Amino acid sequence: MHVLRRNPWLPALGVLLAVLVVYGARARADVTTDQPGSIIIFPKVISNGTLDTTIQITNTDNMAHQAQCYYINASGTCSSSGGFCIINGDCPSGETCSRSCTETDFPVPFTKQQPVGWQASSGGVNPVTLDTILGAGTAFGGELKCIVIGPDGAPTVANVLKGEATITSAAGGTESVYNAIAIQATNPSSSPPSNDPYDFALPLNNTQYNACPASLIMNYRPDGTYTFFGTDVTIANELTLVPCTEDITDLVLGGTPSRALFTITNEFEQTVTTSVTFDCWLDDTLADLIPAISTEFANVTITPPSSSVCLTGDLVGQPCTVPAGGPDPCTGAVPRGGVLLGCLPWTGLLGVAEQIQTSTGGTTREAYNLHVIGTRPGDIIIAPIDAVPGP
Repeated sequence: MHVLRRNPWLPALGVLLAVLVVYGARARADVTTDQPGSIIIFPKVISNGTLDTTIQITNTDNMAHQAQCYYINASGTCSSSGGFCIINGDCPSGETCSRSCTETDFPVPFTKQQPVGWQASSGGVNPVTLDTILGAGTAFGGELKCIVIGPDGAPTVANVLKGEATITSAAGGTESVYNAIAIQATNPSSSPPSNDPYDFALPLNNTQYNACPASLIMNYRPDGTYTFFGTDVTIANELTLVPCTEDITDLVLGGTPSRALFTITNEFEQTVTTSVTFDCWLDDTLADLIPAISTEFANVTITPPSSSVCLTGDLVGQPCTVPAGGPDPCTGAVPRGGVLLGCLPWTGLLGVAEQIQTSTGGTTREAYNLHVIGTRPGDIIIAPIDAVPGP
């Protein structure tokens, strides 16, 4: 059981955060953080020597299952010093962060009703099956995605996995916990399409798997220094986003073109807007992502564009429109798992947030899941799985 170590001023801040939770009502959506699913996603996994992440996944079923998991690393190195980085601000002045998206996959077997946990940096060993669980090393910043597979190695309908991530400081004293995002399979009789035994297309269409949300909402207190019961507290907010549509097979080509539209609203219903484009992973401070707004409390609605983009091919990342009955305009686009990843809607988005609080008593980190609104069928995950042909 995790025990959070808190500074003396945090109970008062907890009351304020409770106010933020009700500022922006949650509406129904088809992804969940409190129910088991066939796909679970940890949007923020950090292992960089300063921070590490403990992963815990539980098989909630009374039968044994297996998952195929994918570390998706979006970290990079500083242009001159070669240090670990995610954004340019992680590097010394005058240097830039050279990033790429890479994937490493590994199996995780579960016995019935079994939790399995490990450190992202070093991995671990399943205490029951004695299988080795792969670690990500100490230069990792990115996502972990796990998909339930059947005895033949192909994705299967089994809404059995739940997860939790705990981001910890190597210096001790802070634990930041959030729940994995679960996507449930909906149709036991529908098998994922595939054009070969290794690339599987998992449609998030509310028919085979539940769809991603139409929008995300993050409630927050803007970055700055506040006084709580005579103690000055500096607050910084971090936002992490990952794409719903993802071609894990070809991350080396740059990851899914992704775009987030931000609408920031304060308690006086004043709004400002902005946007950001990214690849396989976005992790940055709100201060760098969105314009400041005069407020004590605010929320930001995060929505993908309603237009389409070339997901692969010679025009990857470029806007596109598919003419009725005409050929796909994204020349050089490639099929994966029986699906042409050409001109498709901008990917849906999933994510988590962290609030970092610093005072004379030290620094704490508080992660939380974002509110989700509505659904947007049409996303798709392409997963490389070494399926074993059935009899």
